[in-house]
Amino acid sequence: FADRARVERILDTAGWGGVDVASLDVTCSMPEADLVPYLTNLGPLGRALAGADDATRAEAIAAVRAAFDPFVAGDEVRFTAGCWLVRAHA
Repeated sequence: FADRARVERILDTAGWGGVDVASLDVTCSMPEADLVPYLTNLGPLGRALAGADDATRAEAIAAVRAAFDPFVAGDEVRFTAGCWLVRAHA
């Protein structure tokens, strides 16, 4: 987590103590029909596509959607998301 020290510094400056940042893998699942809206509205892909023309947008969505094929079983998508758990106390 490249910004771990930055998060710790921000929280420390704001008066939080006992800051702990730990990796956390979370199993995610969603209906397959929700995958494209999820991919295109959240995170870096959504930001990258914000100013893209229709052809570029369609090509990018198709490529990213295809990358999820191994995680699709029937009408459900299941994958492990790499997250960060940040704990601190006031």
